[in-house]
Amino acid sequence: MSKKNSKRSSVATRHATVHGDAFAHSISKQPVLQILKTTARTVTLSWMFHPENCPPHGTPIQIVKAEGTDPQFSRAYEGTEDYFVVENLKPETLYRFKLRIWDRNIQDYGSEYVEVSTTTTDESKLIKIQLKLYRAVAENNVEAFKELMEENRSEINVEMRDKNGKTMLMQAALKGSAEMVAAILEYGALQTTTTQSKKTPLSLAVTYSNLPAVTALLKDPHAINIADQGGSTPLMWAVEHANFKNGLEIVRLLLDSGADISAEDVNGLSAMDRLCASCGNAKCARMLLEHGAKIVNRIDPPKKKVTTLMMAALNGHKELCYELIDNWSADVWAKTEFGQTAKMMAEGAGHVDLGLLLEKKMIKEDY
Repeated sequence: MSKKNSKRSSVATRHATVHGDAFAHSISKQPVLQILKTTARTVTLSWMFHPENCPPHGTPIQIVKAEGTDPQFSRAYEGTEDYFVVENLKPETLYRFKLRIWDRNIQDYGSEYVEVSTTTTDESKLIKIQLKLYRAVAENNVEAFKELMEENRSEINVEMRDKNGKTMLMQAALKGSAEMVAAILEYGALQTTTTQSKKTPLSLAVTYSNLPAVTALLKDPHAINIADQGGSTPLMWAVEHANFKNGLEIVRLLLDSGADISAEDVNGLSAMDRLCASCGNAKCARMLLEHGAKIVNRIDPPKKKVTTLMMAALNGHKELCYELIDNWSADVWAKTEFGQTAKMMAEGAGHVDLGLLLEKKMIKEDY
């Protein structure tokens, strides 16, 4: 057992009552049973043998529990570990736990045991603490957050969720400061935890164009390419929000941190495709292409039914079309399987001026 756990155990056992003749008269043969942590719904138990009287490796341990003064015990654990978390308990309730060791001679658990007891905590108190923590996160009050975590660390699961299913890190990712995000990460919050739609905190921060949160999360970018249930990566969400405040800076940060530029969503669309189908920011397109994104110049049904230029033209992105044609050799003459060009798509979508531009480009190339 670690020094940290030993220290916590010594504190916990001061609140536990030890019972049983076996413990009193055969202490060298029995383990020390300790309560490491008690919450409203769980009790964490740990046990340790005297070095000179350890049973053979792999000897099973059994723990049984009883509620209050009930003489009937029920099995809580059987195994060979040195700790166990008893779950699904009632708040503010006395629980007694007995530990017995497997006796190879009788092929059953021995009659001797050690016993401890503890009372689970008030759940309403825990709920109040949780609400205070979420309020501190919403208000970007880092000092209050840290103070609450330090005072109630044994009670709080940093991965707990609010009524909307969001963890504190997810909440901070939406509108929180870099300092708030960093503080939550310091207490062990996971970047890989997702919402019901499989969005990570990074995807949420990107979607809300929260540059400080994105910056803090990318200091450890191992979640940078985790896709949600639609196959969308943080980079795909970022390019769609490139026209928002801090949008281009977020795209740059993701690219510099190793975002996968070739990843495709469930519809087979890459970040470049998503850009053409959404905001069409020409500067963002240049950033993607400079980092290795590829433009599609030839259709490949059913996977690729249109080219990159066609998608940009269909959505009326004039500057993007200029960028693709003038600097990245987009093919203005490419056709779909039905014979449509980018010019025809622009005109069909009502983008008359863009259609004229593309016609001029076609005439220029023809000569």
